[in-house]
Amino acid sequence: MGFFSSLDTAVAGHKAQKEASRFAATVKPNQTYYTVVVHQVAGGGTRELIHEHFVTGHSRITGQYMFGHRSAAALWLADGPVYSERPGGITIREYSDKQDAGPDIRGHISDY
Repeated sequence: MGFFSSLDTAVAGHKAQKEASRFAATVKPNQTYYTVVVHQVAGGGTRELIHEHFVTGHSRITGQYMFGHRSAAALWLADGPVYSERPGGITIREYSDKQDAGPDIRGHISDY
């Protein structure tokens, strides 16, 4: 890996961070956001799925809206471009950033 490869990687990372920051500044709390994720399927193929993301809170430290445990910028950096309208022609997989109910220490189902 040479100097120019390292430089290209750094420039791409900087551009991604700028896009993530731009997205974080435009998030609205009552809107659903979508990401497109490619999954491997049996037989060696791939399948594009849409994940739906919902604002679940607000960080007191950074001031950014949160999608589950991730900030808006972290969502962009981890899952790629985030869309405010559902992309067409792709299979939908429902996904919620709200933490699912799970068993508590007494074995009962509870909402966290």
